Amino acid sequence: MRDQLRPGVTDAIKYARDDCNLNIRMISGDHIETAKAVAIKSGILRDKEQLDNSVMDGAEFRNHVGNPLYEKRDPTTGDIVPTDELENMIAFD
Repeated sequence: MRDQLRPGVTDAIKYARDDCNLNIRMISGDHIETAKAVAIKSGILRDKEQLDNSVMDGAEFRNHVGNPLYEKRDPTTGDIVPTDELENMIAFD
């Protein structure tokens, strides 16, 4: 990774995760290895989170959860109703 992280990114991620109890996830258009390196360097992806499905490309993601553009939507809000598989991927504990 040639480019440096912007100042404050690592601290912001640590604050959001540790003080606000948020699960931080990253979606990137970069090459998968570049995205993984950024996620590790910034603190988004920690050792205990480096599981089989912690880093994947778009095709693999869609194989797990389908194409969200064609998923069921909540009739009252219009929000996409996530699949159980997506919920499992989002909620690392």
